[in-house]
Parts: sequence; structure tokens; C-alpha cells
Amino acid sequence: MGTKHRLSSRLVFALFRDWVKYSLTLEYISHKYKIGIKTLYLRFKVFIKHPPSSKEYLKQILSTKSQKQFSGYLHIDGDYFGERVLIVYWDSKGDLLFWSWARSETLEQMQLDIKTIIENGYSIKSIVSDGRRSVKTIKNQHLT
Repeated sequence: MGTKHRLSSRLVFALFRDWVKYSLTLEYISHKYKIGIKTLYLRFKVFIKHPPSSKEYLKQILSTKSQKQFSGYLHIDGDYFGERVLIVYWDSKGDLLFWSWARSETLEQMQLDIKTIIENGYSIKSIVSDGRRSVKTIKNQHLT
């Protein structure tokens, strides 16, 4: 039997994120962090059954890491799925920060998303994108 210790919600979120991001096995995480597989399963089940909204996820990711662990170089990209686009925002160090669904990659949607990202504590040094006009406008507004 393993030793009993409390798992902070920050640690559980960080482990869950790494489990998904790096395709880790529960056995690996259990061995590395000395946490039972059953405990991991029960704690991860919450995220699977009730995934966080993009705002909840942003707050969690920013609270689990210090600002020094983010580069400040915000990448933006949109992928179309039928008539909708998924706009994704991530730090150049690889961390997904935020996402939103829209009918198209509009200036208004991206301004709203970036405002949310900044208000939650992410410091933007630069914005990297595929060169769409709306992103160029946002760069001029937030970085000049």
C-alpha cells in the first residue's frame, strides 16, 4: 500500500495536462509521483467528464506556472471545421493557453480573446500568426 497524501488541485491539473499533452501512461505518472493509479484515475475523471471551459483552463494554466515559464510570444492560428473556426492561442514554449469557436477569424473575436488572456495575467511580448489582417491590427493595438 502506498502512503496517503493530499493532492493539490494544481498538481492534479498539471499531471492531467501532462498526461494528455505527452501521452503519458497512468503507470508512468503513478511511478514517478508515487500516486496510486486508482487515485489518478478518480482525479482525472473529473476533467474528462466535465472539461474546463477555455477561460477556466486559462486560469488554471496561468496559476500552475510562474510567468518565467512562459515566453510571452503568443501564437494564434485558426482551423476551420465546416462553417466554424477554432481559434487557438498558445505560448511559444508549447503551452496551450486559450481557444474559442467563431464563424470566422474576426478582429472582434480575437480582440475579445486577447483581452481575456491579458486580464488573466499573461504578458504578451509578441504575437505570431499567419499574417491575417485582423491579427496585424491586434498586434498594433496591443504591442505599440
